[in-house]
Parts: sequence; C-alpha cells; structure tokens
Amino acid sequence: MNKYFFSLHLHFYKDIDLVSLEDVLKLKATKLTQLSESKGENKCAKFYYQTNEFSKTYSDEEFEKFLFSLKENLEYLPEILSEYDGECSFALVFTEVNDSPCISLSQEAIKFLNYLNARFDVDFI
Repeated sequence: MNKYFFSLHLHFYKDIDLVSLEDVLKLKATKLTQLSESKGENKCAKFYYQTNEFSKTYSDEEFEKFLFSLKENLEYLPEILSEYDGECSFALVFTEVNDSPCISLSQEAIKFLNYLNARFDVDFI
C-alpha cells in the first residue's frame, strides 16, 4: 500500500480577503498566507487545503472522489481567480510508496480541471 494525500493550492497576486474566501468556498483552509505576509520575490496570497492521508494502493479513484467532492465549492472559482489574478493547482503527494503508484485522470476529471484552469502535480516526499 501507498500513503498519500491531496491538496488544493490557490495563489492570488492581487490582495484578497482569504477568510471571506473560506466562507465563499465553504472550505476551511489548512493554511492561509495573506498577501501582506508573503515572502520572497513572487509575493502572493495563498490558500492551501490538504486532505488527511490515505493508505491505499490506488490513488486515481480517490483523487476523483476528492476532486468531485469540491465541485459545488469551486463553482465560482474561475471568476474569483480572474478577478484577483489567481492560479489554481491540485497535487497528489505520496509520502510512502510501497507499490507502483496508479496515476491517471479520467476525461471528466480533465474537463473539470480545465474548467478551473487548474494545474495537476504529483510529488513524492
């Protein structure tokens, strides 16, 4: 079995009220970074949401469940991203790999990611 979690990252290059964004998205962020608190060259406000860790062999089905569980929450996200110069990305993060990981996306998942103009990343830590 493998161990992994999923995350949603939202970056905004214009100032946005991230606490209000939590209310709009009906998601309690794992971590928020206001634009004024951002460090480094590319300053941005950050909304980070992470699931609990899964212990399963197949991650593709779980990712789809995670992604589509957020469909209603993210309905207005494209407009919000456009208004506040934002970016969206999803990640599948493996924390332990004991079997060959299963990494695939269905056409429906790809369509939804496209609707959000989102990136998809796979990390191994």
